[in-house]
Amino acid sequence: MDFLLDAFGDDLVVHLLVARQTGSWDFLHRHVETARALGLELDLGTEQACRGSAEVFYDRCAFRASTLLVQRARHELVAQGKRLLVLLSYPGEVVADACAGKARPDEEFVRGLDDLGIDYVDSLSAHRGDYAAFSITPEEYRARYYNGHYTPSGNHLFAFMVKPTFVGWLQPTPPAYAAKSSPLAVRGEALA
Repeated sequence: MDFLLDAFGDDLVVHLLVARQTGSWDFLHRHVETARALGLELDLGTEQACRGSAEVFYDRCAFRASTLLVQRARHELVAQGKRLLVLLSYPGEVVADACAGKARPDEEFVRGLDDLGIDYVDSLSAHRGDYAAFSITPEEYRARYYNGHYTPSGNHLFAFMVKPTFVGWLQPTPPAYAAKSSPLAVRGEALA
C-alpha cells in the first residue's frame, strides 16, 4: 500500500479517476494555484461544478504538457538537423461530433502548435471537409471509417490526408508528384 501511495498519491489522473467513482473532489483544493497559473478559476461550489472544473483542469494540464513535450521534441530534432510533423488523429466519436458541428476538444493544443509554428496534419478538419461531400449522418460517416479504430478505408483516407505534407517535404519531389514546371515532370506534365 505504501508503494501505491508513494507512486500515485499525487497523480492527477488517479485523483480524477477516483473522484469520478466516489464523487469526492477534495483533491481540487490542492490545485487552485496551478489552475490559476493555467488561466482557470476552479468552481468548487457544488459537486457538479467540481466535476466540471476537474475535467476542464485535467484537459488544460494535458494539453499544456503535450504542447511543452512537442516543443521540446522539436528543439531536439532541430538540433539534429531533423524536422517534426505532428499527426493529429481522432477517435470516431470525436470525428462524428465534429461532423455534427460540435467544437473540437483540442482547440487549445492546436492553437499551441500554431503559436509554436510546428507543422501538423489536422485530420479532424480534413474529416469535416470530407464529410461535407456526403449526404449521411455523422454516425454513418463514422461507420465508413471506424470500427473502434480506423478500418482499411479509414487508414487509406488518413494516408491521403498526410500525403501532401510529406510530399512537400521531399527534395527533390518524386516524379509522381512533381509540378508541371519541375524538371522531373514527364513531357511537361506531373504524374498524378
